[in-house]
Amino acid sequence: RIRRARANERDETAKRRDRVAEERDRVAEKHDRELKRLGQKLDRGDPRAVRALEALADMRDRSAAQRLRAATDRSRAASDRKVAAEDRKHLLAELERSHLDDLTGAYRRAMGQIALVNEIERARRSKHALSLAYIDCDSLKAVNDRAGHGAGDTLLRAVVAVLRSN
Repeated sequence: RIRRARANERDETAKRRDRVAEERDRVAEKHDRELKRLGQKLDRGDPRAVRALEALADMRDRSAAQRLRAATDRSRAASDRKVAAEDRKHLLAELERSHLDDLTGAYRRAMGQIALVNEIERARRSKHALSLAYIDCDSLKAVNDRAGHGAGDTLLRAVVAVLRSN
């Protein structure tokens, strides 16, 4: 939950950064148009016009700085999105691992029951037959006692592998 919330927060931050970057670009474009218009009207021989041109150049520099900040915001937004996607990917992997038995890779009981109910419902909806097999590894304790738990683990992994392949 916490990771999902963080990923969502990063996405929202990225969206805000994109909006700020777009606004900065709009302001910079507006300044550039205004500066160009004003610069074309000035008489370059007039000392006041020279000062005005210098002020216009300063404003152009500020517009360029705004564009640079906008580009930085976009870069950060992209980075936030990438981190959020990675968080979601890791969260999904952890969630999947939490539902699988470490030894066999088969579903744990609760997730297995959910999967079974889903398969039953799918068979009902599609009107297809569903086969269900209940498997009990007879004498597993005897295998563990006689050959050790490693042998019992190998047996369980083999049973799950056979079930998956068929």
